[in-house]
Amino acid sequence: MKHSELIAEIKAAFEDEPYPGDANIVYDNTGFHLECIEIRDAFKGHKWHEVPEDVLSTERTGLAFMSKAGFKYYLPTFMKSVLDDSSIVDDGIGMIVQLLKLPAEIDIAVVAEQIQRHDVSSMLPDVDLNEVLQNQLTQTNSGISTFIARAGQFTAMQGRVIHHFLVYVRDEFGDDFLSTEAELAIQRYWFQFA
Repeated sequence: MKHSELIAEIKAAFEDEPYPGDANIVYDNTGFHLECIEIRDAFKGHKWHEVPEDVLSTERTGLAFMSKAGFKYYLPTFMKSVLDDSSIVDDGIGMIVQLLKLPAEIDIAVVAEQIQRHDVSSMLPDVDLNEVLQNQLTQTNSGISTFIARAGQFTAMQGRVIHHFLVYVRDEFGDDFLSTEAELAIQRYWFQFA
C-alpha cells in the first residue's frame, strides 16, 4: 500500500471517533502519576488529527500512558506521524509497535493449557509445573488483559488500518528490529484484519 493511501485510510477509519474527554485520556487521573498528568495536559482538547508537532515531539511515548479510550482515540495520531515524518516520533515507532503486539506472555498461557491437556505434570512428579506456570501467569495476565482491552475496541475497518500500518512498518524497515516486531504483532493478533 502506498504511503498516501495509508494516510487516507487512517483518516477515513478514525474520522468519526469521538473525543474521550479530558478526564479519559490517560489511565491514571489521581494526580499522583506525573507522566500521566503531563500527557493528559499536553493532549487534552486536541482532536486526534490536530495534535501539534511539538506535542508529539515532546510526548513521543505518550500512547503508553493512555487509557483504553485515549489509546483508541490517539493511536491514529501516532500512526499518521510516523507516515508524515518519522523523525517526529522516531523513538516512539518501536513503542507503537510494541503496544500493538500481543505480549509474548500469551505463549505461557498456551503452554499451561497444553500441560493440563497432556497431563505433563504426572511425568515429572518432583516438579509442580502448574504452580510454576500459575505464578508466571499471575504476573503476565495484566499485560495480556491490557492488550486485549485496547485491541478489542477497534472496529473491523480500524483493525484493517492497524494491520496495514504494521505491514508498512515491516516492509519499510526491512531487516531492522522494527520489521521483526511488526511481523510478530501481525502474526499474534492483527493478521485477522488482512
